[in-house]
Amino acid sequence: MKLSKIAIIISLFFWPMGLWLKNNPGDFMTYLLPAVLLLLAYCLYSYCRDKQYWLIPVLLIPYLSPKLLLLPILVITILLIIGQRKIFIWLALGISLLGAVFLFKPFWGQTIFKPDYEQTQQVIRNIHLYPSILLARVYQNKVRIITDKFNHNWVSLIDPSNYFFGFHPREDYLDNQNLDKYPYLALPFLIYGVFLISKHPNKLFLMTVIVSSILALSVLTNFDRHDFILYIPLSLLTIYGINKAKINNLVWVGFLIVSIEQLIRLILIKL
Repeated sequence: MKLSKIAIIISLFFWPMGLWLKNNPGDFMTYLLPAVLLLLAYCLYSYCRDKQYWLIPVLLIPYLSPKLLLLPILVITILLIIGQRKIFIWLALGISLLGAVFLFKPFWGQTIFKPDYEQTQQVIRNIHLYPSILLARVYQNKVRIITDKFNHNWVSLIDPSNYFFGFHPREDYLDNQNLDKYPYLALPFLIYGVFLISKHPNKLFLMTVIVSSILALSVLTNFDRHDFILYIPLSLLTIYGINKAKINNLVWVGFLIVSIEQLIRLILIKL
């Protein structure tokens, strides 16, 4: 087996292992199964993308995790925006919106749109700090509560430290398990994979799912653990970056030594 293949296996082991060690089996399955459906969607996309059957597993994701209610809606909306307007896609949109009616209540209570009494009181207090009512209304209002939370979430979701450094050095920034989701030496390969995404044979799937997932997670009060849905597209890009990288075996040996040491250390700490 090539050393690059071993590097891929080691890299893909981090996030599921950390999630398993930090959560009980029932909770672990709650976060794992949506990712499994997304992987199934990717496999279907790879073999029959023209028939859009890959959307079926995506439509099922909210029924396993209501917090991800917006994911299929956003995926389908992006497809429609870019011109994918086949009958099956319109049908999938109707099904996803119908499902949203039944799942709306458990979803809404977990979002940034739910009224926040503490933040509202803080806005009222801050209004008195401005010299005019107009300025106070511009910079301190209830809409800002939502937009600030959204901004905090999406910035965290695109932050490399979230995936490679356990959110260090701002571990307390969010209520988060701060998992080391990939070995930190895999970061250049993910960046390389993102750089080459336009050449990936399944680029439409990857770009659509990544954008939709980040937006869907950004509206949650706490996206921790549910962001495991990003494991599939990010891992696929990391694999692509590793496979396309032209690196000699000596570099791969160094990668494996450092990554295995990091993995063993993480396991010992969690145990």
